[in-house]
Amino acid sequence: MRQNMTARFVETIKPKSGERLTVTDSVVEGLELRVGTNGSKMWSLRYRTKGGKRNRLSLGRYPALTLAEARDRAIQALAAAVSGGDPAAVRKTEKAEAIAAERTVEDLATAFFASPEAAQRTKQTNIMESGVWRNHLAPKLAKRPLQELKRGEVRACIREVAEASGNRTANYTHAVLRRIYNFGIREEWVEMNPAQFPQLYQHRSRDRVLSEAEIRLFWQTWSVAKTGGKLGVSEPIAIALQLCLATLQRAGEIIGMHTDELDWTTRSWVIASERSKNRRSHHVPLSPLSQQLIRRALSLATATEVPKDIDKPLPRLVADYRGHVFPAIHGNGPVDRHVVTRAMSRIREKLNIDNATAHDLRRTGASMMASERCGVRGEVIARILNHTPLGSPVTQIYNRYDYAAEKRAALELWAETLLKISSVAQSK
Repeated sequence: MRQNMTARFVETIKPKSGERLTVTDSVVEGLELRVGTNGSKMWSLRYRTKGGKRNRLSLGRYPALTLAEARDRAIQALAAAVSGGDPAAVRKTEKAEAIAAERTVEDLATAFFASPEAAQRTKQTNIMESGVWRNHLAPKLAKRPLQELKRGEVRACIREVAEASGNRTANYTHAVLRRIYNFGIREEWVEMNPAQFPQLYQHRSRDRVLSEAEIRLFWQTWSVAKTGGKLGVSEPIAIALQLCLATLQRAGEIIGMHTDELDWTTRSWVIASERSKNRRSHHVPLSPLSQQLIRRALSLATATEVPKDIDKPLPRLVADYRGHVFPAIHGNGPVDRHVVTRAMSRIREKLNIDNATAHDLRRTGASMMASERCGVRGEVIARILNHTPLGSPVTQIYNRYDYAAEKRAALELWAETLLKISSVAQSK
């Protein structure tokens, strides 16, 4: 509807039959008054750019913007379009810049941890990185404007973390912030990453490997652990530590073991892809020793006696049990992974063994498996550890053989070796 609009007309016009109404001004080309079904009124301008592109520009609401003011704004916008500009594009850019100027580092971190990208990573990784953000970065950087954070501030923050929590934590904190800002670059929230610089502290990979005497002492100590005993470690956690050494799997994966992952017919444990560090499902053949340990853990989880002979069937109550092999005492889910870490630390202190962690058990087993004592090939050990396969990416794509037979033979050989090591002192 075209109309030589007046102030009175604009004030009194109403939509008909609950339908939206658009009135085009006959004085200024392209100026429109859009009347909503609820009576609201909005000024807009339809125009063509110099290149011929059609576009629409919102001018403002009536009565905050009068007819005379709307015509003035429309004339200015048309003049800009005739000169080669695009008023709507300029408005969009200005709005985006205003939003970007108001965003904080906390806004970006929140978007990062809620993104589909984060959902593709393991739950444990997200828990650890969000904890780093919450404990080490947010107190110092959360309210800083996203575009204003400088490298000098990031370096100062990382150095403060190093003083409070150590160099390793500082490097990890630096890596988390770098990932957050790289996400911001991909999402076009920022153009530069203020955390994009080499790590400030040299990090040495741990190379701690337990001696046979230390293995023997740990194993015999775990074997006598009882709930409420003097050791201060419950039997299920002691079994979890034994499985760390017997299967060479990560403590978090062992603690999260579920009965749905166990196949007693093939005597195997399949770690689901969403639980493994590299997001690949992982087949772990179970040696007789590992089977005995898992059966004992299930016995404790269900409060049901289980035959020590692995060839005898599990009692019905245990066989029908569907849940975590190491359930939390309170609430649902498995025992917290850090319980294993703390238990290993307490035992180490009681035994006066220096600098040994739960992850060192995995390295120790792999090292001894590769030694002359077992002589297992590196390719097989890598498959047991669920590391990235050796060889070129093309080879990895086409070589889908999972070395099941070789892994089973290696783990059974290692279990026999482990039992021999742990029983030496007892036979003397």
